[in-house]
Amino acid sequence: MRSYKDRTFDIVYVIEALCYSTNKEVVFKEVRRVLKSNGYFIIFDGYRSSKKLSRDEEIACKLTEKSMAVQSFEIYKDVIQKAFKQHFVLDYEENLSKYVLPTMKRFEKLSKVYIKFPLISRLVTKILPMEFSANSIAGYFMPNLIEGKIAQYMVTVLKSS
Repeated sequence: MRSYKDRTFDIVYVIEALCYSTNKEVVFKEVRRVLKSNGYFIIFDGYRSSKKLSRDEEIACKLTEKSMAVQSFEIYKDVIQKAFKQHFVLDYEENLSKYVLPTMKRFEKLSKVYIKFPLISRLVTKILPMEFSANSIAGYFMPNLIEGKIAQYMVTVLKSS
């Protein structure tokens, strides 16, 4: 049963959640269905670049994906192609990586403390949910992945026709 009627919304947005979808084609199709003609789909999310990765970079990406409970960080261009197949038009895109990097650096510092002091990490693991401690791995790797242009944080504005 569909929750919303066809062509209901002027704008649909997703913030840091599209990366969790394992079937983006279905997401784009559903967003397209509920958007009015000339409506906008605004996406803030992280992606992999199309850069060829070394073995160590590949391992860092895989650990970050697991840490963030993402099945796979897709390459940005591949995700955009999936949107085009659902008849979206790219209206605007911008790489915001340099703007999120200061926050990523703060997460990296916290992760280093967590990793450097095993007694603290064991205590935190007992008090907080496992996802918190698992996420420290992503906090540790993300700044390097962004600085190495392996990962990127994008805002994408798609327009329905």
